[in-house]
Amino acid sequence: MRIKRAFVATFLALLACASGPPAQAIVGGEKVSQPWAVAFIEPNNGTPVEKRTYCSGVLITRTWVLTAAHCVRDFRGTVVIGRGSLASSQGEKRTVARILRMHDSSYCPSGSRELCDVALVKLGSASTKPPLALADSRVLREWGEGTAARAYGYGWVSATAGQSSGYLKRAQVSIRDFRANNHTLFASGPGTAVCYGDSGGPLVVSTSRGPRLVAVVRARVGHDQTSCTRGDSQSYTKVGYRGSSNNSKPFLWITHILGI
Repeated sequence: MRIKRAFVATFLALLACASGPPAQAIVGGEKVSQPWAVAFIEPNNGTPVEKRTYCSGVLITRTWVLTAAHCVRDFRGTVVIGRGSLASSQGEKRTVARILRMHDSSYCPSGSRELCDVALVKLGSASTKPPLALADSRVLREWGEGTAARAYGYGWVSATAGQSSGYLKRAQVSIRDFRANNHTLFASGPGTAVCYGDSGGPLVVSTSRGPRLVAVVRARVGHDQTSCTRGDSQSYTKVGYRGSSNNSKPFLWITHILGI
């Protein structure tokens, strides 16, 4: 699940070298705008921005973006924050100052690199947009299997689209399954799916403290179902707090780096 260059052939050739299949726009769903939504954009090479949209992400503090680790392995572009339509001047653009990947840390269990598909991207200057908060211990009992959630991303609208939809899209899904020790959850919704370019995009639930970030779209591994297929369960890396160190390693790594 990772998007690399403008044309489909180049996309897929480069992705074959990555830690998983291509990055995952939302299939189905609806166009929306969110101030904390982030798109990763390759440098301008004369092609439309839809062909240069690489992955999705989410602003979690004024200076840090959370995304999938495979999205930023060789990333040299900029990020756009709070833009509903990528062709518009809405939102703000920021350079990337630093990239940290969970699989390079001691928080990622040995032999589990592909399951630690999370990265923190430090912005070159602070955003003015309000960030989305992580689900912490105060909302632990408010989300789990069966919880309604929303997935967001700028990716393709079908497996053959060849480029971003050009818009932030939202899919209504439900959390279907947790995998206790490998940082994974699965979510699905009727008539919708995440697709190429949605990798790193947030999965959000409603809580008594407002919307909270619980997971990000990850690269498909092992027996995960294929991206872009409506109704299929899709894989996410859990980033919300789940009560024990084994179940909360991404959350603990993120909060350690951010000092929160």
